[in-house]
Amino acid sequence: MSFDQEESDFFQEDDSSFDLKTLFPKILKIWPIILGTVALFLGAAYYYTSTTVPTYLVSSKFFIKEQESALSLFENPALGNQQGIGITNEIIILKSRPIAEATLIQLDFDVEYYEKGRFIKREVFRKTPIVVEVDWGFPQLVNGLVEVKWENANEYSLVFNDEHYSQYFPDGSFGVGVPNQGGTYQFNEWIETPQFKVKINNTSNQDAGEAYYIVRDNNYLINKYSGGLIVDLEEKNSTILNLSMAVPNVDKGQTYLNALMETYLELELQEKNEIANRTINFIDKQVAGVADSLSQFENKLQAFRSSNKIYNLNNESSTVYGRLTEIESELANANLKSRYYQSLKDYLVRENYNEIVVPSGLGIEDPYLNGLIENLLSVQVERSRLMATQTELSPAVREANKKLDDLNKSIREILDNVDLNNKMTIQDLEQRKNEIESSFRNLPQAEQNLIALQRQADLSESIYNFLSEKRAESAITKASNRPNNKIIEFAKVIGGPITPKPQRNYLFAFFCGLMLPILFVFGRELFRVRIEDISYLEKRLKIPVIATILKIRKKTTW
Repeated sequence: MSFDQEESDFFQEDDSSFDLKTLFPKILKIWPIILGTVALFLGAAYYYTSTTVPTYLVSSKFFIKEQESALSLFENPALGNQQGIGITNEIIILKSRPIAEATLIQLDFDVEYYEKGRFIKREVFRKTPIVVEVDWGFPQLVNGLVEVKWENANEYSLVFNDEHYSQYFPDGSFGVGVPNQGGTYQFNEWIETPQFKVKINNTSNQDAGEAYYIVRDNNYLINKYSGGLIVDLEEKNSTILNLSMAVPNVDKGQTYLNALMETYLELELQEKNEIANRTINFIDKQVAGVADSLSQFENKLQAFRSSNKIYNLNNESSTVYGRLTEIESELANANLKSRYYQSLKDYLVRENYNEIVVPSGLGIEDPYLNGLIENLLSVQVERSRLMATQTELSPAVREANKKLDDLNKSIREILDNVDLNNKMTIQDLEQRKNEIESSFRNLPQAEQNLIALQRQADLSESIYNFLSEKRAESAITKASNRPNNKIIEFAKVIGGPITPKPQRNYLFAFFCGLMLPILFVFGRELFRVRIEDISYLEKRLKIPVIATILKIRKKTTW
């Protein structure tokens, strides 16, 4: 064996650069440091957890019915809704600002109340010791904390401790708020200053106490709640939506979600009732004139009978009268259709779809025309809802506009045909009416006059009864309308706070406090370049150490 080989074997190292067994004594040696770092990190975790406003997740479930046209046979398949687009649009609408605004109008969220805790101020809802009324017709200090203190049940003082306040003006503009220096005021009385106008009521009747409040403007609330709402599908390919949001106060969050779903259903019901309201309004305009005519003809008939002593018609007159009355009733219905067709043409030309009445509401039973108009009104409602959150250039709105144009053209083409047929019917009825009228000219003059008055009165009564019946049907339809969508599950809190999570924070702090000193020892051992004990040298050299030579660091003179 060569000298080099012996030297290599002599100084051969182990695979590891240090012995793990030597770490444990060194780690145990610094146990006070480990205990101190663990305590330090746990203290930091406690402080963070205690000074962070907890937020909770509230969630609800809402069912959206897939939109189906009343007569999908008449729709162009190329223009039909693709699967999922309708649900996506409903999600956008639920998260839109108009829905949030309509919901917040019903809720008193413009004032937030807080109570003082050990480290932070927590928001309270409903169970508040004071109630603040805000007059939005005057400037208001918003987005800043105001402290209310009182030492008796009649007087209180205001303290403005925040560094920044915003000034809200009735026209919707904002400025930098400069609060006054506070003061003493009376409960249940309005405070009017150049900066704000509020009235504070002591609802708790406590003789002494303190509370805090922040006034929020409507724009802030709309941004907060519309932006904070999370809407997801409960399951893939389902139409049940999961509505959730993170809130610092569970009761307040649940109240908002429940009100949001109910507002959505109310708006949907209003849209469905709008069609019935248009029919009722159209009929009311027709009934107003018919009622006056009916009363007038009945009075004339009564006066004629009394003056001429003629109360009943003879057989021949009754036969003529019956035939004439039947034709005039048909003619009146045809004229009503003619007026409807003309008004419908005018609406289509002006593209004023908000005034269109469905033909079936007036007894016009044309399934093809009824189906097209129902589709037109459905697309118009969908377009109106899309315009609340999108622009004219968005793909969904452009698609709706295209469908409206196509339906408009189709309805106008059909309308020309049915109107022409109706006019031909009117001409035929007029001709038959003239023929019958010529047949009773041979009757005595008194009976002719009686027939004329009788048929006018009966015709007016027939039209009046017909219109009244259709109005009652529309009113029943309106009363029986129900939203297609529905609430599956009202809002509830999901688990504990989502932030902060005390258990996770403390576990993370304990782990960090424990591992940092150990990692320090591990790193120092890994990068050690000096021999600190004899066992380390003996292990490396694989021979016993006979003696050591001490080094005196201090210089001495011999």
